Amino acid sequence: MSDTLTRADVASLLADAHQVVDALQAVDLSCCTDDEVVAAVRSFESLRRRLEPVDHALILEVEARGVPARAMARATGYWLRQTLTIDISEANARVRAAHAAGSRRSLLGEPMPAKYPVVAAAQAAGSLAARQARVITATLDKLPLEVCEHVPDAEARLVGFARTFEAATLQQLATREAEWLDPDAGHRDVERRRKDRDLRLHVRPDGSCVGSFQGTAELGEFLQVTFDSLAKPEPETNGIKDPRTAGQRRHDALLDALKITVGSGRLPTAGGVLATVVLTIDADTFLTGEGFALTGHGAQVPVREALSWAGGDYRLMCTALNSLKAVTAYSSTHRLFTEGQRLALIARDQGCAFPGCLAPPGWSQIHHILEHILGGPTTLDNAVMLCGHHHRHFQTANWTVDIVNGRPTWTPPRTIDPDQTPIPV
Repeated sequence: MSDTLTRADVASLLADAHQVVDALQAVDLSCCTDDEVVAAVRSFESLRRRLEPVDHALILEVEARGVPARAMARATGYWLRQTLTIDISEANARVRAAHAAGSRRSLLGEPMPAKYPVVAAAQAAGSLAARQARVITATLDKLPLEVCEHVPDAEARLVGFARTFEAATLQQLATREAEWLDPDAGHRDVERRRKDRDLRLHVRPDGSCVGSFQGTAELGEFLQVTFDSLAKPEPETNGIKDPRTAGQRRHDALLDALKITVGSGRLPTAGGVLATVVLTIDADTFLTGEGFALTGHGAQVPVREALSWAGGDYRLMCTALNSLKAVTAYSSTHRLFTEGQRLALIARDQGCAFPGCLAPPGWSQIHHILEHILGGPTTLDNAVMLCGHHHRHFQTANWTVDIVNGRPTWTPPRTIDPDQTPIPV
């Protein structure tokens, strides 16, 4: 068969491939023996892997023809995301894989071998999975020019390891290979990490978020110091241990640290105003507590959840709009306690005032007992110090707090104390 296929050949081959897949989908596997099913699993996996080079060739051809640029896409990955409706991380991974293991052409259109020909050959033979290939090529890409002469041997060794080990173990072996080839890498890591630093945040319509980041050693150290201070399990309360997982505690610690930062008033202004959490609520929604609030960044959050944010020791402004979008009411952002009030609360509460909690003042926020957004004054008689965990959860756990004779006094829920005996602290 000719190495060059016409448009009709490509269309015909793809049509034949779809027919074969249709036939495979219609197979009744219950008629097969165990050995036949196992053999089919292995054969199908080999076929799946052999399709990767086809994907590489198509991506490189689209890129060489400038199709993404004509479609006004920022890069090939963005074009793939839009065209195939796939996640951008997957799209970019496929582009990187194509550049690493796909057959290339020179500026004059002459065929060139793949950047990593052993990887390309293994994928064409169906013996190397896509994730294994990414582990190998990503490791080799990071090697400096000083050791480039050893890259072919390293590539062959890693492809050999891939016949025995899955991607996770292969990653460990690849890391050892890189350390052996480039023992001085640690001396260059600082600049490399600084160059590779990155943080990506995807916010969902409901305001929740997911993200990833690459951090410098400095960021790693500050995060760990923050977690050391704020992510410890809370002491047992009435024999009940802190129910949060380690990951949940780290999440809460980072949130607490950000609240402390925003509440400090030391962040630079944004748009001419100090960093402020802004909530917009329909007037009727505000009165009924049913519906959604709109955050300053466009997320829709259940109004009861949004109003629960108002108890923190940071700047928050809530604006109520009527059906004509006119402002009917708004809260004041001048709700932060003064330094003198903070010192007085530290002297009184000695840190988190929840019964049994030993969190020190540095871990604690100041809570308005009657929420400021509902008219509660910023006074000592309407304030109590709480750590981030108890600040978030004491109300949902049905605890209440009042100031009695100048001291915080807690009332437990009936599930803990049927008599609900007040607990002064």
